[in-house]
Amino acid sequence: MALINKIAAFSILFLLFSFCRLAAGEDLEKIKEGYFSRHEYSAFVDYLSAVKGQEPAWISYYIALSRYEQLRYLQESQNWQEYFDKSEQFRRQFLQQAQKARELASPKSALFIYSRYLLWRFYRDIFDDERQAGALEDLLYALEQYLELPEADLSAVKFVAAKLSEQGERSSARRVYRIYLERLSAGLLEDKELALASLISEARELVLSEDPQSAPFFAEEIFQKIEEADPAFILDQPTLLLRARNLERVKEYQGAGRQYKVLVENYPASVYYPEAIFKLGVIYAYTRSDISAGLDYFAKLIAMDSDEPHVFSARYQSGLLLQYQDNLSKAEEHYRALLDRAQEFSCCVGLVNQATARLKEIEEGRPLDFNLRVFMDILKDGWRVQPAVEVKTPQLRQAAGEEFDISSFVLSPESGCFPVNLEYFWSGDTGSATPSSSQNRFKTGYACRGTKLVQLTVITPSGVLGRDFIFLNIVED
Repeated sequence: MALINKIAAFSILFLLFSFCRLAAGEDLEKIKEGYFSRHEYSAFVDYLSAVKGQEPAWISYYIALSRYEQLRYLQESQNWQEYFDKSEQFRRQFLQQAQKARELASPKSALFIYSRYLLWRFYRDIFDDERQAGALEDLLYALEQYLELPEADLSAVKFVAAKLSEQGERSSARRVYRIYLERLSAGLLEDKELALASLISEARELVLSEDPQSAPFFAEEIFQKIEEADPAFILDQPTLLLRARNLERVKEYQGAGRQYKVLVENYPASVYYPEAIFKLGVIYAYTRSDISAGLDYFAKLIAMDSDEPHVFSARYQSGLLLQYQDNLSKAEEHYRALLDRAQEFSCCVGLVNQATARLKEIEEGRPLDFNLRVFMDILKDGWRVQPAVEVKTPQLRQAAGEEFDISSFVLSPESGCFPVNLEYFWSGDTGSATPSSSQNRFKTGYACRGTKLVQLTVITPSGVLGRDFIFLNIVED
């Protein structure tokens, strides 16, 4: 309750602060949105030129921003006539006003950062020349100066860090995020509860962001900072799940497994328990080569004896691991139990098809499917990081019935002047698709909710190049 009261008080102060800023003239941001939504950039410039009572630095900034957005819009809309007639005039006006905003901005104002960021984006997007390097250094230096101020607006710093990451400047983004994180963490010395709440909120926001490159790593850095601040602190269930899934995004399966263990040990009645237990079984069996531990986790799910999709998946994985170990009678028991129970509940189409295929192999005395067997040979070797091969998809969380892409990223070995012949052996649950060994990508979809395991082994004439897998979290729309 004390933490809730503190957060509420903080929110009230923030609202009052925001009101003061608007009263001081920053309602230009709201006015800007109206003009920009209609692409009336020149009209907004005319308005700014006539407005009275505003800070000159902000006026110059918004004029520069208008011309920047106008140049981009003319290019995107392919309005080449106006672009060639007026682009030089707009560029000159941009540079004049952006430099003016940069010079007039108080070092204590967020405009000190925004004006420099805008100059860098202009040089990067419009000119794309060597000036962008100098503008970037100027921006980074200004950020470090600005963050030394006790009253620094951290939202402006976070905005720039996110934009740097989106634009591919990941080393610079990391530099800014780490300084930003240090400032957030500094609050732990003053008000631990409130600082922890802020850090958790920031980590969750990063996990849920659309930046797939840097945000997962930044989020995990924040989670680690939380652990360092209070090793006994346990995240709530949804945040633990987010952290574990975030680690899956960057293929840190060992770290994800640790978070799933924390989840099941502290929240055994959690709605996320089946997913966590199933993934722990896969992680132990497939990345630690510990089949015994994997089977133990799957046994916990099977004992639930419910129609939960992860229980059916545990049945199939138990059968598969036992079949791989040549314990065919036990494997057959799991497959038949899965088929009997799945028919009763009319679900898990993919698992039913896979279990049927495995049973046929056992009955006919045939070896395990080659694609599965070559992937599962990692259990002999132990899981090794294979940076040469990666399975990719736009989102690890997908809606049942929706179609989406699954692809591979492969770093081909050196071969002189000749291309290397690559074969893609997909296995696991590939949904509605049956990709061939020549396909490095495919479209698929899933009829049933649950966690789907998609696996890939890439082979060259000289042997296995690499292996990878992903967990797909299929949910009902």
